[in-house]
Amino acid sequence: MRLFEMLVTRRCLRPIFHGIAVLSCALIGDPAATAAESRELGKIKVKQLNETSGIAASRQNPYIYWMHNDGDSGKVFAVRASGKLAAAIDSPVAVVDLEDIAIGPGPTQGVDYLYLGDIGDNNSSRRAIQIVRFPEPNLSADAADELAAKSVERIRLEYPDGPHDSETLLVDPVTGNVLVVTKEPSRARMYEAPAAELKDGATIKLRPAGTLGFAEVSAGAISPDGKWVLLRQEADGWLWPRGTSQSIAEATAGRSIAVPVRGDRQGPNGEAVAFSADGTFYVTVSEGKKQAICEFPLPAAARN
Repeated sequence: MRLFEMLVTRRCLRPIFHGIAVLSCALIGDPAATAAESRELGKIKVKQLNETSGIAASRQNPYIYWMHNDGDSGKVFAVRASGKLAAAIDSPVAVVDLEDIAIGPGPTQGVDYLYLGDIGDNNSSRRAIQIVRFPEPNLSADAADELAAKSVERIRLEYPDGPHDSETLLVDPVTGNVLVVTKEPSRARMYEAPAAELKDGATIKLRPAGTLGFAEVSAGAISPDGKWVLLRQEADGWLWPRGTSQSIAEATAGRSIAVPVRGDRQGPNGEAVAFSADGTFYVTVSEGKKQAICEFPLPAAARN
């Protein structure tokens, strides 16, 4: 994947007309202040995971993280915090460039769903991208190492302004809306699909939701309670608080807290980040074989 220097503007940009927010890049806090607090949970011991591009913390399987490779395989791996494999999940839907995974609400109330983001487009040539959704498997109910995803849905997404490359998929736990953040060499863009339109076989025209004041966004996550939004590049991260009545775009139009996203022994080109199931910390993984799963506590400003 391409690596770029972070582009930062010094001005805080406020929301503009027509409901499309320009997301602020103002930073508060010091990443170095919390970097020393990070710790390695374990190294990935799954041979097939050699280019980890997405991670999501399981809601019903304690100490399990869902991960996948970058590329055209739709297989998802349930990995223990120690890095050992718990199970592998196969989806019947063919993918082109799987870049991210998220977990959140879906059509059945009270059920957590996995969302696979087949959203990569390095050549900006795809007429449509897609998400693949299915209920999160309960591993305690099935002792098999290889499982098939059940009740799988395929949903096509189209940008209103032509193709974009993206590596970031977000699912709002409050509204159920899906958001895609593009990977741009200048200002990244955010697009949204309403939860009510997310139906199997549907083709949804994404709605512009905002523009970021920085570039090359490679991953993101929303805390399980919906109160925090986290985006990252290879070596830089930003955390935003979210008010009770705010949308994700409105929240990220405010000031952010700079946070670390790479532990001491993690490799370059980090493309994965997730909040823990209880939302008290976040984890990151870099691409490559036997990469470390690193845990970071929320900064003091976010814990107060």
